[in-house]
Amino acid sequence: MMKTGERVKNRRCELGITQTELARKINTKQPTIQSMEQRDGLSTKFLLPLSKALKVSIEWIITGEDQHLPSDQSARDHQFINLINALPDAEQDSLFRELVQKKRNYDDLFEELSKKRGH
Repeated sequence: MMKTGERVKNRRCELGITQTELARKINTKQPTIQSMEQRDGLSTKFLLPLSKALKVSIEWIITGEDQHLPSDQSARDHQFINLINALPDAEQDSLFRELVQKKRNYDDLFEELSKKRGH
């Protein structure tokens, strides 16, 4: 499975932007982008800005799944991100994993119900 940093680098290259350009878009410096691209995992404070700059979902950055970014991120989405960013890093990571698992559970349940209904 591809590491978080590899996904960020590949997507940046797909969009044809340099590390310096991406750094400017997310309000950081080029060495931070270089470091990000070499690791598996990154600071949660960069998730929302990266998702916008790379035009992908936050889930995709972390898991490699669900690349599509909703075209309209609401004020509620931003508020949610701000609440998460206020938590300690370990709590953010734990909460994110929990939410991803809940989404998968709902997806599985929806698929099971759809099969039962014959759709």
